[in-house]
Amino acid sequence: MRSLRDKLSPLLGGTAASAVGAAANAAVGAVVDAAGAAGAAGAAGAAAHPPASLSRISAECVKQLHESELVRAASTPPPRHSPCAAGCNHRAPRTPAVSMPHAACAQVRADSISLHPGLQRACAADRERLCPGVPASGGAVMNCLAAHHSDTLLVAECRVKLHEYAARQVADFRLNPALAAACAADIVNSSCGALRLGGGHVLGCLLEREEQLTSADCRRHVAKMGRLVTAEAAFNTPLFHACAAHLADGGLCARGVLGLPAYPAPANGALLSCLKHNASRLEGSCAAEVAKLMATQARDVLYNPRLVRACGYEIHEPRFCGGVEHGGGAVLACLEEKRTRPGFSFKCAAVPAAC
Repeated sequence: MRSLRDKLSPLLGGTAASAVGAAANAAVGAVVDAAGAAGAAGAAGAAAHPPASLSRISAECVKQLHESELVRAASTPPPRHSPCAAGCNHRAPRTPAVSMPHAACAQVRADSISLHPGLQRACAADRERLCPGVPASGGAVMNCLAAHHSDTLLVAECRVKLHEYAARQVADFRLNPALAAACAADIVNSSCGALRLGGGHVLGCLLEREEQLTSADCRRHVAKMGRLVTAEAAFNTPLFHACAAHLADGGLCARGVLGLPAYPAPANGALLSCLKHNASRLEGSCAAEVAKLMATQARDVLYNPRLVRACGYEIHEPRFCGGVEHGGGAVLACLEEKRTRPGFSFKCAAVPAAC
């Protein structure tokens, strides 16, 4: 099986068909590969296919994708006589019955709310409340709603849909077109390019290598996704699967054990805090993933949502840690150093850095 590095290399600097739209072109032109279709919707990895041109997707096909719910399942073929059939039914020789354009369709869909009809319906009221005036194109609405995924006033069904959307993006970087385009070179030129697609492995690798990433735009997008990964257990795909037994009903850190409301109510980091608190009792892959989480949070306070909530003033106030450069644990060290100074809030001082 070819590595992600092999599949991405020929596509760097490539251009996609103009019919797909500027946002998708930028991402797909850099990182789309034919293997993406099988793993795009299910975030489960895929077989490797030779790269193919997005020019196979006609303007009429793209129009139909925007006007129907055909792309609800990226792996579901279009009707035989639809405008998409010629491109989306193309298959590489001697490969599984998976079509390259479905990967592209999934990526075109990724940041456009009009192509997420279930989410669009569920979040209509929240969109009006949280994102008034935000343009519908370019993924702006999806980004706005995703930024409010922990809002306590979200409609329950909207919260579920947003969690599903965020979890898919975390699990498969290809469903985040902006990150995919910005990080293409860093993926290809690092060990991240050899990892299995899906399962959050590539994003996890980028997050671990954050300070070595060469693209400032890539670092920005990775940091944004990193704040999701470190906020809720469900968004940290490798950890969530590795620690499933401890998070399930009756487990060491189950919602019921912690007195948390049932899903989809946000856990606000409580599940992750429980795993960290019990790190010495964990074993195997769960222990390894929790250690990675703790290392990430020790590097930058922004990856510790409880500290951010408790210490927002101190983090930004020049008298304390405002102006301290993030990364390398510098802000955490600053908070620890200045926690006894006058004006430092009790709320912040009471939260240990390892929470």
